[in-house]
Amino acid sequence: MGHAQYSGVPRVTHLAKSLFACDELSGFLTACALVKPTKAIADVEVASVRKKMKDKAFARGVNRRTYSRAWRNWASNWTRTSRFAWKR
Repeated sequence: MGHAQYSGVPRVTHLAKSLFACDELSGFLTACALVKPTKAIADVEVASVRKKMKDKAFARGVNRRTYSRAWRNWASNWTRTSRFAWKR
């Protein structure tokens, strides 16, 4: 249930927040890959994703506000924890 914003299920753990952020981003990255001649995710560059994120006409169905909120929430957890926390 944590995949969907509308479910109201709180995302408390790092895993739940990571899953939500990745879930939101994966659809957009797929759209970015599909406009490439090779249609390969490996050919998608960070700069082009950032540029396309600002273009409201590109992948209109992606809710950029939800994506941004999910990503900021996920990133804020990693800046507050030790950089070695993942090794435990």
